[in-house]
Amino acid sequence: MLVQVDVETRIEWVEVLLGIFERHCQQRGFDGDATHWMGAALREAVTNGMRHGNRMDPARRLRVRIETRRPDAGAPAVRLQVEDEGEGFDCGAIPDPLRGDNLLKGSGRGIFFMRQFMDSVSWARTPAGGTRVELQQRRVPRAR
Repeated sequence: MLVQVDVETRIEWVEVLLGIFERHCQQRGFDGDATHWMGAALREAVTNGMRHGNRMDPARRLRVRIETRRPDAGAPAVRLQVEDEGEGFDCGAIPDPLRGDNLLKGSGRGIFFMRQFMDSVSWARTPAGGTRVELQQRRVPRAR
């Protein structure tokens, strides 16, 4: 099942997108705890795309793609893509948030959280020059 949403860069859309994701997972029968942690990763990806990619420019768009499959289908159970219209970035240049001098910084943990909450996180440049982050979860528990 696939959901695609294209929004303007406004912080109000973060909660709307998260609500769409949570409702979609609920309809697919995914466990609430798993949905919560995947949602936290999605929130970070969307927020990063808006703040760092699109620089909060409301003229720039953010595209979100939510794809779910049965875990036994051989493909990831959940695949999320968030695409911005920014200039891109070098993931390797992001400081390690666990290093002592970074522990008390107010930012820099989004990528760390995405990696903790999802099985796979990757970035690619889009043909238009923006960034696409893809998050995958291989198996998602079903609600009982």
